[in-house]
Amino acid sequence: MTIDVGHLLASFGGGIIGAAIGGLNSFIMTGILVLAGVAAGFFDQPQAGAILNSVAFGPMFGPHIAFAGGVAAAAYASEKRLDVNAKDIGVPLVKLNRPDVLVIGGVFGVIGYLLNTLWVSMALKTDTIALTVTLSNMLARGLFCKEGPFGTLTDDLKNKGFVGRFVIKEGYCWLPWQKDFMQLFVIGLGFGLPSGVVGVATGQPVLAFGIAGAYLIFLAHKPGFPVVHHVMLPAALAAHATGSVLMGGVFGILGALLGELAARLFYNYGKSHIDPPAVAIAILTTIILFL
Repeated sequence: MTIDVGHLLASFGGGIIGAAIGGLNSFIMTGILVLAGVAAGFFDQPQAGAILNSVAFGPMFGPHIAFAGGVAAAAYASEKRLDVNAKDIGVPLVKLNRPDVLVIGGVFGVIGYLLNTLWVSMALKTDTIALTVTLSNMLARGLFCKEGPFGTLTDDLKNKGFVGRFVIKEGYCWLPWQKDFMQLFVIGLGFGLPSGVVGVATGQPVLAFGIAGAYLIFLAHKPGFPVVHHVMLPAALAAHATGSVLMGGVFGILGALLGELAARLFYNYGKSHIDPPAVAIAILTTIILFL
């Protein structure tokens, strides 16, 4: 495991950025920068790799650094009773005027860099960034909310045991407009098939991720917008790997279903944010890389 000291230090800053502007907003920037990096690559610009690896997925806006830092800072701020909901990852926490909140983001930025570097050095067959985001979110919940990854069921569901985690209640749902089977099936197919074309035609599956990430800017201002980066990226990856657009549709559906499954397992009854798309992307990327 080789650590780049410059990137390590910059990751502290990246985590602060994620906390300051909000985890969701930092992720939107990731999507925009992915689009810029891929576009630069299409025009044979030498900076293309640097934009993708050192900016979009690097210390400044890498989701394992900035997004994860923003998620952790929100959980910390909530634990400190600073009038912030631990799940509200869109709030720019700089408004709290609390340097300690931002520093927590920085610390988790460093944690994210170290974890991802470890997975890469091990040549782990998965999306190492998505895996790191998942583990970082779980760590933040445990440290600041004193709660396990599955959260805590409401009193009326505790008698149902583990099955209770799959029950949807008002106020305990990730995306109310994106939770029912047929809705998820249609979304997965509808976004997956064109993403398959993106993967096959361009040879750059990450472009689909950039598109899905960038247009979350609409979600930030208009609740009810579809969240589909866990649909479009696996779809593009699968289609690119197989040369089959149909596989894009299949993995798009799997991404949609797995995202909701992860929400019911980890998000809905938890105090803080554990990212359902990151869980789905890590699982499906592993499947694609092995098969």
